[in-house]
Parts: sequence; structure tokens; C-alpha cells
Amino acid sequence: MNNDSDNTKARLEQASQFYQKDDYAAAYDLWQPLAEQGNAQAQCNLGSLYAQGAGVKQDFALAKQYWMQAAEQNIAHAQYCLALLHEHGWGTAPDAANARQYYEQAAQNGHPDAQYNLAVIYDETGDLSEARKWYELAAEQGHPDAQFNLALLYDNGESVERDSSKARDYYEQAAQQGHADAQNSLGWLYYHGDGIEQDYGKAYEWYGKAAAQNDADALCNLGNLYLHGEGVDKDEAKACEYFEKAAEQGHAGAQYNLGCCYLQGVGVSRNDNRAKKWFKLAAAQGDEDAKHNLALMKKAKR
Repeated sequence: MNNDSDNTKARLEQASQFYQKDDYAAAYDLWQPLAEQGNAQAQCNLGSLYAQGAGVKQDFALAKQYWMQAAEQNIAHAQYCLALLHEHGWGTAPDAANARQYYEQAAQNGHPDAQYNLAVIYDETGDLSEARKWYELAAEQGHPDAQFNLALLYDNGESVERDSSKARDYYEQAAQQGHADAQNSLGWLYYHGDGIEQDYGKAYEWYGKAAAQNDADALCNLGNLYLHGEGVDKDEAKACEYFEKAAEQGHAGAQYNLGCCYLQGVGVSRNDNRAKKWFKLAAAQGDEDAKHNLALMKKAKR
């Protein structure tokens, strides 16, 4: 019995090594007989090969068959994969009820992605208390999106008493994993001194990390730091560069700021046509300041 168990384990590990090296056919050759013998992990992995069309012809019906076999043996990842299959309609019509059922099974078995997706379902239906429960469980396993969404709940005081300290902790956990929205939010907390000592240098650091990932909010915020010389040497030209990067992504605040730069000749040569261009784009998104400036320019016949 022990020899059989050790042999199965060795074959599973060898197949995983082949898979990691993109040798899917070799992985299939090892997983397939194990799956036929009822090995749940091999069944789960074989389902993924068929779903991806990796080493075999893509076949969602076979993927579903193998995942169901593994799910019946309580393999959390197979349950999660079935949830995705039903949610996105892979080879079948989308079925939200079945997707939720499998997310619940996988989440109960500790699958962090399933816990996060289940939390999102509760979040979107307004059950923030239940959403927080699943966000917390996923966050404890290091899920950055769960950490960020949990931070938002504490930051906004939704389903819990507002706690900027806890919000900061969760933002930082996600930010340390490279979550751009969390990095920007952490920068915002440092900039405003919300539940933490105000520190423009730290704000610059975290805005910069998010901006390096082309996050529009962070690009705009970084532009403001350069514009006012907060946490960094004042550089109006660089401020405009960051505003433009964000504005080109459709960020209304950055479009307004860039319009002001062109209107006043700050960091760029004064150019009324470009000012109007950016004000119009911001105004189209409902920016009242941009609308006001356009009205002033029209009155002044500029």
C-alpha cells in the first residue's frame, strides 16, 4: 500500500513538473491513467488540460466530466473550476445558480479565489456582512483583491464601523503584493494623513508604484505632487506629463488639470485650443469645473 501511494505521489509530481515546463502531452500521459484509477488530483488536472486545450484538443464537456469526478471527492480547485465554467458558460449556457453553488463548495473547502468570488457575489447583491466574512477568509490567505476590497469596506464604513487603521493595514497588505489600486489608496492615506501621520514622501512612494503600473488615479495624483512640490521637488513640466498620461486614459480630473495647465501656461506653452480640448473631454464626463472654465473661455472669446 505504501509503495503504491509513494508511486502515485511520484507520478503526480513528475506530471506537474512536465506541466510547468509546458510539456502538456507528457503530463497528460501520466495523469490520464491515474485519473481513470480514480485519483482526484489527476482528474482535476486532466480537466484543466481539456479546458485549456493543452496537449489535447479543447473539450469543455470532458473538462467538466473530470472536474465533476474530482469535485465529488471534495477537491476544492475542481469545484472552483466548475464554478468558473458555469459562470462564464464554457461549452454550456451560463448558469449563475450553479456557479454560486460550486463557489460555495470550494470556498467552504478553503479555496481563496472561490472565497473572493463568493464575496463579490454577496457584495454585488448588497449583503456586505456576508461579503466581509468571505473577503476576510480570502485575505487571510493573502488574496490581494480580497485585501483591497476589505480595506474599502473599513475605509468607507460599510457593514462595519469606519476604521482607517484597519483600512490602511489591508491596503498595505495588498499594496505590498503589487496591487495598483491599493498602492494608490495607500498613497492617498499618507497624503491626507487619514488615520496615519501625514507623509508626502510616503504618498509619493506609493503613488509612484501604482503609476509605474499605469494606474490613472495614481498618475494624476503624482502629477499633483510634482505640480505643488509635495514630497518631491516641484516640476511643473513633469506634472503635465503625468496629467497627460492619465488624461489619455480618460481620467476626468487629469483632463481638467491638463486643461488648466494649457490655459495658464503652467509646465507647457499656453494653448487655448488644447485647453478647450481637455476641458471638453472632462466636461463630457460631468466635471463641473471644466464646464465652468469652458463657459469663462467662451465669455472671454478665447
